[in-house]
Amino acid sequence: MISVQRLISLIRYKQKDHNEVKFSDYDILQALNECIRYVNQRFSLRNADFLEKMYHFDESEINTATEQAVDFAVTGVELPKDFLVLVNIVRAHDGYQLKVEEAIRSVRHDTYKIVGNKLYCGSKAVNMLYRSAISDVKSLDDSVALPDILMDGIVKCTGMILNNTADTDVMEQAVDANIVSLISARRYSNAKIKMPFYC
Repeated sequence: MISVQRLISLIRYKQKDHNEVKFSDYDILQALNECIRYVNQRFSLRNADFLEKMYHFDESEINTATEQAVDFAVTGVELPKDFLVLVNIVRAHDGYQLKVEEAIRSVRHDTYKIVGNKLYCGSKAVNMLYRSAISDVKSLDDSVALPDILMDGIVKCTGMILNNTADTDVMEQAVDANIVSLISARRYSNAKIKMPFYC
């Protein structure tokens, strides 16, 4: 987690705005949120482990807590608000990985489907691993749900937005060069690599 105050200090330093005359805190927060939305778009198709979350769905718990008639197979259940991309869904009681079902078909005991903003599945309790969206920041006391290693990329991207120098191609290159390249190194840094002389 990176504190917004720390980000704003670094952004002001990079923009040579030490006396806070070029940009207001509001301007920086708006540019930072635009950067976060852009990062969400870029990360949505990447293998970013720090965005992964697990959410437990239990039909009986939902029905008890909300006094609603929820049936996972018929009515479905709302996805988490920060849902971005699905990784997998497993049955809670045995860890069996459910298979995806076509949207036009009914789900079975071992399948699931996502239609609109709802999950439908034949199991009554499942664990869903998904990649979450990074939330916008609303105040100086907030924090950005990213690891510190991505701070410089966020600062650079936000500075480009503040200066209105960021067209789509330039922004894409900046985010790719400063942020996305770190994902594979972070995720697979402990992976054993097959040596080229082995068949």
